[in-house]
Amino acid sequence: MTAEENPETILRQNGVILDGHFVLKAGHHSGKYINKDEVYTDAKAVASLCIDLALPFRDDKHAPEELVETVIGPAIGGVVLSHCAAHFLALDGRRIRSVFADKGEDGDGRFVIKRGYDRYITDRRVLVVEDIITTGSSVRGTIEAVRGFGGTVIGVSALCNRGRVTAGSLGVPKLVQLVTMDLETWAADRCPLCDAGMHINVELGHGAAYVAKHGQPTRK
Repeated sequence: MTAEENPETILRQNGVILDGHFVLKAGHHSGKYINKDEVYTDAKAVASLCIDLALPFRDDKHAPEELVETVIGPAIGGVVLSHCAAHFLALDGRRIRSVFADKGEDGDGRFVIKRGYDRYITDRRVLVVEDIITTGSSVRGTIEAVRGFGGTVIGVSALCNRGRVTAGSLGVPKLVQLVTMDLETWAADRCPLCDAGMHINVELGHGAAYVAKHGQPTRK
């Protein structure tokens, strides 16, 4: 793997991993931001990343009981990753299904498998793919949906794990992450970036709302 093919390099070059001063959803400030939707605009980058997502789960003739039969990802980003990773896994000539889990309509955070996709889950070995893992809630919801239809989750593969989520906490035998990142955050009144007078990014995250209310920070 060359430096240009390194997953973190690909994500940075595509504006997914950003450095700066950001306000996150919960109101905390951070010096990094994961703009995950941006990666999907570059098909070549997605293809390269999905090879890395799938490679650790590529066919092992010595362990046929671990071969992936279906790849699933939580909507929305997981749809693209599922399709691309399944394509790579199928290069040996086998038919690998690619499906996705929808968000439940009742707003409780659950994920459901609809559209008749359950027939590609029941009694099959399933790989779950995800873009960014923060708390792991979307992955857990997808895992629960798969198991609800009698599928066997053989592992999870993600672009970036920024929440220190482990295979054990997800209840799966194997977790692969292309990039591991410790996203340090601070309360607004304890933010060293604010103390240094570093302007907040108002294009991403919740910076615009924060600045509208409090203004840009000035050096103390």
